[in-house]
Amino acid sequence: MAAAIATRTPAEVVQIGMDSWYGDYVRGAYNNYPSRMDDLKSLVGFADRFTEMPDLLAQLVLLNSETTDRSVEQEEDRLKLTTIHQAKGLEFPVVFIIGLAEGLFPLRRAVEEGDVEEERRLFYVAVTRAKDELYLCYPRIAGGNGPPMGMKPSRFLQELPEHVYEILRLQTRRW
Repeated sequence: MAAAIATRTPAEVVQIGMDSWYGDYVRGAYNNYPSRMDDLKSLVGFADRFTEMPDLLAQLVLLNSETTDRSVEQEEDRLKLTTIHQAKGLEFPVVFIIGLAEGLFPLRRAVEEGDVEEERRLFYVAVTRAKDELYLCYPRIAGGNGPPMGMKPSRFLQELPEHVYEILRLQTRRW
């Protein structure tokens, strides 16, 4: 992996680790290894958004600091940031699913590899985490590593029957 960092993309480096020693370690060390392997696959997809390893690592550190629960007592009213894989089997009163744009969900790579049904299964897992309210959000513009680009809603949103949702639009305030 250390040698690959210099010449490969972050997603390729993570995949190398997953396919070699770390994947074997997870299979041997954990009874719930299929779930952990799903999380690693998500990490590969997440890493695909970055062109350099330091950028990926910085984002992972930031996300870890946002999602780590540092409180001693559990609070009822709190925001919990999680991945779809980590939320399996859990329910929340209100759920926001963000990034529901073509190329992000389903991932462009999944579409190219013909694995849209796995992404559709993940979408189902995500939407079924909500007890009372569900908000499905997509960016209209993405900037990432380049010029801003218009985004289209995910095919999963476009496939929903119109009678099961209400469209909400945010209004921007001009100062």
